[in-house]
Amino acid sequence: ITITDTEDPTLTGVPADVNAECNSIPAPANPTASDNCDTNVDVIFNETQIPGSCANSYTIERTWTATDACGNASQETQTISVGDNTAPIITGVPADTNADCSAIPTPATPTANDNCDTSVEVIFTEDQIAGACTDSYIIQRTWTATDDCGNSAQKTQMITVDDTTAPTLIGVAPDVTVDCNSIPALTEPTATDNCDQDVDITFAETTVTDEGCAGNSIQRTWTATDNCGNTAQLTQTISIAD
Repeated sequence: ITITDTEDPTLTGVPADVNAECNSIPAPANPTASDNCDTNVDVIFNETQIPGSCANSYTIERTWTATDACGNASQETQTISVGDNTAPIITGVPADTNADCSAIPTPATPTANDNCDTSVEVIFTEDQIAGACTDSYIIQRTWTATDDCGNSAQKTQMITVDDTTAPTLIGVAPDVTVDCNSIPALTEPTATDNCDQDVDITFAETTVTDEGCAGNSIQRTWTATDNCGNTAQLTQTISIAD
């Protein structure tokens, strides 16, 4: 009696092909093999990764091979198509706010987390939207996070910048009473501002005349105006006597 074994083993429990997100790839199954003769068939597992269009998009091929004692073999494969379709999540972006032109907050440094990419790049951009005057405008700060597969998320902070502070005049002479032939020369005040580095100063002089010399007076007025129309004004009154 010549006994031969020409029948391949039978594999059971090999999962069907499936799609999976890059952070939820199923663990390998444990198929079993039965044979017409061999009661203890060896099952060999092999896994191959085929690159895709990006780091977290690829194909996994899982192959199980069952071989009986006489070398008869059967093989089955599961294909897992792995993709990354989830955008990163940005945290740490400040809320919209108002700010004085001299106290604009520095940009924050938000971070980004992703389901697959462990080092998400965050790009910062800043744009300025013109307002009613030079020192009144809107700052638009935008952070964009993009993972390895091009999924992106974006968050924006809007800062409304205002200038409501008037300049400060320095160097206006005090009121004074002088003889009619000793009227003091003009002074040259300066002005500082919280935002405007070159404040305009205008000058006006008015003479109030009374009968005779006594009682006459001169009013000298300086007005400082910043870029947003905030003004400060100081007046020197020179009373003239004989």
